[in-house]
Amino acid sequence: MRALSFHRFVASAFALALAACAHVGPDFERPGAPAVTAYRPSGDQPAPVDYTQDRAADEWWRALHAPALDRLIDQALAHNPTLAEAEHTLAAAREAANAERGTRLPQVDATADAGRQKYGKQFLGPLAAPPAFTYY
Repeated sequence: MRALSFHRFVASAFALALAACAHVGPDFERPGAPAVTAYRPSGDQPAPVDYTQDRAADEWWRALHAPALDRLIDQALAHNPTLAEAEHTLAAAREAANAERGTRLPQVDATADAGRQKYGKQFLGPLAAPPAFTYY
């Protein structure tokens, strides 16, 4: 009987704690949408897009003036594989996965042999020796 009352106490305490948390905090109101008619201020002309990439734009991290970062990125770029090398590595990994997957399938092996055999008196004792036979 005591265990039942303890369980009721725990359940009612949990329900009370859960109900106490339901209405905590101020009542927030969702802000209205801003009255924006364009993504840039009016009268601002968009800059012409230059699709040619210069070296300075490609090396944006140099603007941070962090020699350790420069060395790290230079090392990464020097040891970075080309796209063709990466494709070959991916193809090799796929083939290795296919080969490994094949080892989990049932394996079948077969051999064949033929020969001629004759049993002597040591094998059969006093019985008559059978003639020689061919086995496959």
